[in-house]
Amino acid sequence: MKTIDIIALAIIAVGFAAVLLSRAVVKKFDLVQRQHCKYAEELSEEELNEYKLNKAMFNIKITGIIITVPGLILLLVSSRF
Repeated sequence: MKTIDIIALAIIAVGFAAVLLSRAVVKKFDLVQRQHCKYAEELSEEELNEYKLNKAMFNIKITGIIITVPGLILLLVSSRF
């Protein structure tokens, strides 16, 4: 296995770990409190907390996907040569 393949797989693993562990990351760094909601006055307290949790988890998952994509591209490019 080439070194570039190992680097690509490591990048992919970090991205997928971020996606799979998004709930743990949100709870560890208390990211729910940092989320803002435009419609906070229209939601109940429980709905607002759930909305903020989902929004924070979604942001972490998008970040994980953004990390994973370059690793996948690198793996595809390295497998052609």
